[in-house]
Amino acid sequence: MSKSAVIIVVAIIALGAASGAYYFMSRESLTTPPAPGVAERVDPPASAPPSTPKPDHGNFQRRFQPSMPPAGTGK
Repeated sequence: MSKSAVIIVVAIIALGAASGAYYFMSRESLTTPPAPGVAERVDPPASAPPSTPKPDHGNFQRRFQPSMPPAGTGK
């Protein structure tokens, strides 16, 4: 078999295995009742998120402005 035919056969087998696993898992979850004592997920009441201070990154407008070199640094 050529290399491309082997790749196609492996891809088809992988797709079949994945779809079979999905079918099995979805059927199992439909027929299995939930375990006793296991509570379903309960969302906490909506409340304001905790306020966090914003980090100070300095003054960006001044940071990227060109500046003159100090006087007296010639020759």
